[in-house]
Amino acid sequence: MHLPATGAPSPERQAPAVPFGTTVEVPDLAEPAGDVSSYRRAAQAAGVSAHTLASWVKSGLLPEPPWTLEELAEATSSPESTRLSAAHGTASRWRAGCSCPDCTQAHTVDIRQRHRDLADARFPVEQRTRFLELLARGLGFAEALDDLGVAARIVWGSARRDEQWRRQLEETLMATRRTDLRHGSKAAFRAGCRCGDCRKSHH
Repeated sequence: MHLPATGAPSPERQAPAVPFGTTVEVPDLAEPAGDVSSYRRAAQAAGVSAHTLASWVKSGLLPEPPWTLEELAEATSSPESTRLSAAHGTASRWRAGCSCPDCTQAHTVDIRQRHRDLADARFPVEQRTRFLELLARGLGFAEALDDLGVAARIVWGSARRDEQWRRQLEETLMATRRTDLRHGSKAAFRAGCRCGDCRKSHH
């Protein structure tokens, strides 16, 4: 009996001969073909992370899998995908639906800054300077507010955020307070004085 040599391929397993010089097409395994059900392979095709792809589905930018390559390409080129692909720890990512601690904290900081910007727009530096000038000319706190059309909460809010402005305001209020009042009393506060001593008595 003649046995085939060990390791020799059987005839049915031998690869067909390829003429010399023939170009052989090798499929790109990183590029899924047809409908894609795997988050990992779809993320590779879209050039994003699987987590980002999941956020696209959660937001409605993509339907539930499977997806076609056309759907992935359309989602990738959408302006909405840029917002949803924002890095963690940013307000943009929080608005995209992420509620992790870092994104939540970034959102809180962003909201506070927006409030500061709005308040500063309502009471800019020029008006602050004008307010101090009116107090120095002898106008009462309420009268100076009326002259500028500014609410008291805007003034005090600016003082809480701006240390330099707060010192200037406190110094002006102390230097211009009326001498006929007993400061640090509720009566002086009701009379319109807003110096530090009278504010403490009110609270």
